[in-house]
Amino acid sequence: MLLAEMSLRGEVNLEDPIGVHLPSDVAGRLPPPDLQPTLVDLATHHAGLPSVPLSLLIRSRGPDPYAKFSETMVFDQLGRRTRVPKRAKFQYTNLGMGLLGHILERVAGRPFPALLRERLLDPFGLHGGRHVRHRSRVAQGFRKGKPTPPWTFGALAASGAMRSTPSDLASFARSALDPPPGLAGNAMKLATETRRDGPAHDMASGSDG
Repeated sequence: MLLAEMSLRGEVNLEDPIGVHLPSDVAGRLPPPDLQPTLVDLATHHAGLPSVPLSLLIRSRGPDPYAKFSETMVFDQLGRRTRVPKRAKFQYTNLGMGLLGHILERVAGRPFPALLRERLLDPFGLHGGRHVRHRSRVAQGFRKGKPTPPWTFGALAASGAMRSTPSDLASFARSALDPPPGLAGNAMKLATETRRDGPAHDMASGSDG
């Protein structure tokens, strides 16, 4: 949805190759633009990227494995991983979704949490998530039957760092069924348009990022 919102503002184009919005030294290690994934490929999990490269997980072991993922670590993966034609088949990727969020914050010049709050959460009236950052209000998670602390996501924040409340999730679902007028509502409509085939006939992908 954030990608959709920024495309409606004219800040990005859905079909921009990723190298357009990356530092020149990183873009220079990528394949030619016509062989690079696009922003909408990242959003719909058609960028040909793995969920999380094993090499990153090995370097980030511990109870919060994503926390140490840095911008440099993410960029180091790109020269090795994007040598595929754009619009590859569906492959779920935390790396790609995290990269998309990182690109969008670079374009907007705002940290991802602030960008998300200003562009989407505030317009939809979703404020409960601000109060679940206190550990006492976070539901206890478990991994292999044992309590585990909440994960943080470093440079891959867009792949799963959000925390919310049941009330806000219900409000968001109502907005998805009946988008309100205005830019955020139009972004909701754009984000839910079918753009790519999913892994099954009933799992097509929109452009939500």
